[in-house]
Amino acid sequence: SHFVGLPPQTYLDPKNWRCSAIKANVNGVYGSLDSVAKTLGSPIKKDPVGKNLIRFFSVRDRKTGVFNEMSDHPKQAEQFESYCVRDVETEFMVAHLLEDTGEDVQREYEEDQRISDTGILHNEALSTAAVAAVTAEKQKIETQLKALTGLDNPNSTKQLSEWIAGKGYPMASLNKESRAAALADPMIPDEVAEALTLKGKASLSSVSKHNAAIATRCGDGRIRGSLQFYGAHTGREAGRGIQPQNLPRAQASDEDMAKMVSGNIGDRAFDVAKGSVRASLIPKPGHKFVVRDYSAIEARALSWLAGEEWVLEECRGAGKIYEATASEMFNANKADLVEALKNCGKCGVCPACALRDKGKTSNLACGYAGGAGALVAMGAEYVGIDIG
Repeated sequence: SHFVGLPPQTYLDPKNWRCSAIKANVNGVYGSLDSVAKTLGSPIKKDPVGKNLIRFFSVRDRKTGVFNEMSDHPKQAEQFESYCVRDVETEFMVAHLLEDTGEDVQREYEEDQRISDTGILHNEALSTAAVAAVTAEKQKIETQLKALTGLDNPNSTKQLSEWIAGKGYPMASLNKESRAAALADPMIPDEVAEALTLKGKASLSSVSKHNAAIATRCGDGRIRGSLQFYGAHTGREAGRGIQPQNLPRAQASDEDMAKMVSGNIGDRAFDVAKGSVRASLIPKPGHKFVVRDYSAIEARALSWLAGEEWVLEECRGAGKIYEATASEMFNANKADLVEALKNCGKCGVCPACALRDKGKTSNLACGYAGGAGALVAMGAEYVGIDIG
């Protein structure tokens, strides 16, 4: 749309487009154009020299910071042109090897493209402040860890593990579950407990959503490219960039966000940054964002397919399948868990929310063949579950 000279926020009509990538996905053939062509046995395939040419012309030179001009490199430019032509020919061939998509899918694709064109208005100041606040707080914690341990790089798992072992408390892992188990041990040395506590605080420092918002924010202040049509095998859109289907539930107060923007949030930076992700997305004046979702649709469908009657009974009744799973797996009282979640409003940061998240992860990961590895990753060993 920009290339053909349309004015800002005016776009080519997606009705005029048929996407070969969508066609491949609908037919169950996922991946890059190269892999799709190979999978289908296409007689025309991508030119393998393309990656080097893209890097040569489309990535800034590390030393000079500028792009290589095609006029200065006629031989490579000619190869690049041939590569682009070959790409189009490969797409054309792949499209003809695949079954046509239905008109219903085409209409959904067109609507998806309009949504992507419109984008999501973004509060850049809020995201920038969140990244700055978390970065400052993380640096503060790293300074404290250095002073406590004397290590050059306390972020190094190897260095920190050796230091902890030197204090007479060797640990096989420093992951979240291992740290929690160690901190619950009354015999843990005070210095080790302090180091693990600081390590835990530093691990909360992810601002990937805010960074993704800043990175995918266009010149008009709107985020685009956050959804990929038919990106999942079920046909649903896949999240990209900020992944809008997977935003933190936590919501910081207006007062705390104002403090963060002014640079005065201090050691509450992690929680407020996490709780400001949704607030950084701005609806049109006079409108609201409405979150819609099927209730545990994957868990319900999987339990029906697998014949798990206890899950189906839960779905027919209270429908608290993630809470029920957490209760079964982690020896918790379901009624107490449900009541705690009701009282906290599913804040996303309290122990009850963490337990429900474990139940949800278990339900979905094991349902999709995550198996023992998925359970180990979420700390099953540390709550007495036999995964042998």
